[in-house]
Amino acid sequence: MQIKLGKIGEFITGLEDLNQEILLILSTPLGSVPHRPEFGSRIYEYLDKPMNIAKPLILAEAWRALRKNSERFLITDIKLKSAEHGKFIFIVKGIPQSKEVDEEVVLEVLADFTTYTNAK
Repeated sequence: MQIKLGKIGEFITGLEDLNQEILLILSTPLGSVPHRPEFGSRIYEYLDKPMNIAKPLILAEAWRALRKNSERFLITDIKLKSAEHGKFIFIVKGIPQSKEVDEEVVLEVLADFTTYTNAK
């Protein structure tokens, strides 16, 4: 359970909680969190590259970041559904490491990088 982003006093659990965790990992610039230098990803570094070059790099970085930072979700597959103007929609498949869900689930995660003007 964690606080819902953008909602004061609201908490989320279950799959919505996992979706938000994945969003935070993918959209946080690597090294930007004090005392957690390995938290986040370098996806923002590929925003200005042509998509035919950036797509495999983005997917590889998403795998790296989620394997390193998500202990509550065992990732089995990641796909990039769309990528337009700094907004990426990831389809993330995996198995939640919880007692409530014991089968593979599919999460759709929107990572919006349009608010980052100078990530590093």
